[in-house]
Amino acid sequence: MNSWSRLAPIFDLSFRTYYRNSNARSVKGIEMSREKRRKKLVHRSIQLTLVKQVLLLWILFVTTTGFLSVVFQLMLDPFQSAADWNYHLRVIIGSLSLASFCLLPVFVMDSLKLSNRFVGPIVRLHSHIRLIRGGETKELMFRAGDFWKEIPGDFNQMIAELRDPRHDELVADRASAEDPEAELLDAELQSPASV
Repeated sequence: MNSWSRLAPIFDLSFRTYYRNSNARSVKGIEMSREKRRKKLVHRSIQLTLVKQVLLLWILFVTTTGFLSVVFQLMLDPFQSAADWNYHLRVIIGSLSLASFCLLPVFVMDSLKLSNRFVGPIVRLHSHIRLIRGGETKELMFRAGDFWKEIPGDFNQMIAELRDPRHDELVADRASAEDPEAELLDAELQSPASV
């Protein structure tokens, strides 16, 4: 028995627990899809704007780091020779630039992955609205890692209520339950005015 098999029951990470034949799971009563997005750019304009922002912040970071390296080098030893000063500055700026350049793809990919979690649900909601407008009655589901997990439940409930023949009665009952003064106002408006 390998170490993973011994740890799986402890953490309840067995293969059968999480990977069933169905392609959905319920989180707090809301159906969630376990499929991962295949596309990195779900909504091109929003996600590319986010990537541009990350790149601008990276350039600002590299520029600020270079400037502060020069200032600190001057403050640490203002009387060192030009050759020593140049060598130390190249080592510091070079190593910081190399490290930040190596991390840039990580920042960009992470921003795309994070943006998929909030852009993807909105794109899915938008396409689902088009499907409903076309007459399809499929329920809305978001992926497990997406933000706004409460939207599919509320949206599906709203669609079910709109299709209910008693929709107008339900809305009136809900409005009167939320505002007891509305019933008094309705009663006053319906009764003949006394002079």
